Amino acid sequence: MAKLVRVSQWSSKAFGDDLPPTVRTIQAWDRKGMICPALVKIGKAYYVREDAVILSGKNTLLDKIMMQEIEQERKVPPPRVGVTLAERLGLKPARKDHVTG
Repeated sequence: MAKLVRVSQWSSKAFGDDLPPTVRTIQAWDRKGMICPALVKIGKAYYVREDAVILSGKNTLLDKIMMQEIEQERKVPPPRVGVTLAERLGLKPARKDHVTG
């Protein structure tokens, strides 16, 4: 999974250091659904995934395809109930005393 970076850092990286859009502009784009995946507010700061993309906002076929690909990457199977993290990571064999889902 891609790490989160501050919106200002992402903006500078995505648009270059010369004249990147302001954080307020990026937030406005996010409200319009043009940033995928959406911004995350942690405390008073906004963060975005490093691999976030800007969509045209016109709901084009290309935007839909890009959103589907991003959502597919983000889907992770739910954890099995009663299984420890070490068992899920394959560090030790599953216990025999419970049923896995």
